Amino acid sequence: MPDEPAHQPSEPSGDPGLATPRGGPLGEMEHASGAGRWDGLRITLQIIGALIGLGLAYWAITLAFGGDNHESLERLKQASLGAIAGLLGLTAITITLNGVLFWVALRPLQGDEPVRLSRVVLINAIPTLLAILPFKLGFVVRIGLHHRLDGLSFKTLVAWMGAFGGLTLACMVPAGAVGLIAEGALWWALLVIGPALGLGALCVAARVAMRWGLLHRLMLGAEGVLTDPRALVTTYALRMVDIGVQGTRFALAASVVGVALEPEHALLLGASYFLVVAVAPAGALGVAEMVTATIAMAVGLDQGTFALVALVVSGSHYAGAFLLALPSAIVLRVDRVLRPEPSVA
Repeated sequence: MPDEPAHQPSEPSGDPGLATPRGGPLGEMEHASGAGRWDGLRITLQIIGALIGLGLAYWAITLAFGGDNHESLERLKQASLGAIAGLLGLTAITITLNGVLFWVALRPLQGDEPVRLSRVVLINAIPTLLAILPFKLGFVVRIGLHHRLDGLSFKTLVAWMGAFGGLTLACMVPAGAVGLIAEGALWWALLVIGPALGLGALCVAARVAMRWGLLHRLMLGAEGVLTDPRALVTTYALRMVDIGVQGTRFALAASVVGVALEPEHALLLGASYFLVVAVAPAGALGVAEMVTATIAMAVGLDQGTFALVALVVSGSHYAGAFLLALPSAIVLRVDRVLRPEPSVA
């Protein structure tokens, strides 16, 4: 049964939130921030970005299916059902973990009746699938669903997304970067310490910003997340598990095409792929694969082979996201939730 209510506006308050009695699903946000009123330049830039992504995807496919990869392609054709199931399973785990991490970042911003964890996890699968598309549709759908289902205000949504982004970068960037500068025991030590230092630095920066009136106001309440000990510790623990899952997925994809991948390289490529998918402004298609293959080349790996590995990861990523997003959309009744409200005479 779908979670009820499918749409229940928040109680009137000083913050108008996103909804309006009529119009698009983002309502007041469209008027407040200009989202939904794409001007010609924005549309043009998104189209150019999407075309660049298609070009990079073509380049990645050309590299992956080039003559030098004949043996890897033969191994890929012989991939076992167990390996395919493993890739899909790891994708399901990382999507679920990130749903939980979103909820952890939201919890300090709420009162006694927080958004249910199950709903945040269900919603997370849908934007994950849509990340391949331009116009940041995944982001728009995420905030639209959380506003319409949970009554979250524009201020809360901005603070939440900003805090989650900061926490994610603070963990993933150091975890990936240590693969460029260390190996062996030193790599393991830096892998554990780096994300903790990143979160600590973010917490200190937030506390410093709170002392400056303008910066404090611009944070819109995100400092409540960035300085919350429980949120920081839980984020560190879950993100470290997720980093391991991301790296394992790349190592498994590499083994499918007959390539052995060292742990430091697997985690570097896994973190890089995740970050590109998350931040690509005009959709991740093509961009994630080529950035990952280029980073692989930078650490001495074959670019063509790892373009193929990245394509295998992308295939399992979006197939797994689809398998989770479809039932999530049905349970949440997305067709009704995002439908524009009828005009009121």
